[in-house]
Amino acid sequence: MLTGLQIRAARALIRITSTELATLARVGPATIRRAELEDGAVSMTAANAHAVRSALEAAGILFLDPVEGVHDGGVALRPGAKPRRGLIDGVTIARKDNAKALDADMAAYWREHPKEWSAISNAGRHILSAEMFGDISAADEFFGREQG
Repeated sequence: MLTGLQIRAARALIRITSTELATLARVGPATIRRAELEDGAVSMTAANAHAVRSALEAAGILFLDPVEGVHDGGVALRPGAKPRRGLIDGVTIARKDNAKALDADMAAYWREHPKEWSAISNAGRHILSAEMFGDISAADEFFGREQG
């Protein structure tokens, strides 16, 4: 059984948005929002509930079984798991309006989209560069753009 409270708590532990969870689980964002509003067991399809739970487990969440007289079940961060910093590993999302790339291999994405890379602010390029290379200026050197 998956509850809305568990989903909200799990997202908070790993620091992802409902939209990011929907992307990871490959369900619609409205599915996550509706589920989080429910107090008890979520009323989504079994396939969607399984997808959401699997995505959260892959991101480092442990689901705790209820213990009679102690608690109703819950979530915890798996030992050694690190909360995200707002970027999802393993999926690609690109939006033209503010060019957000979320990918385990972001460098490949941005290499294929040089116009979008050039359109990102210096601060945005620095953040993405730190994610890709661990250095705020390495990406500009890698993609051949001089910092402005």
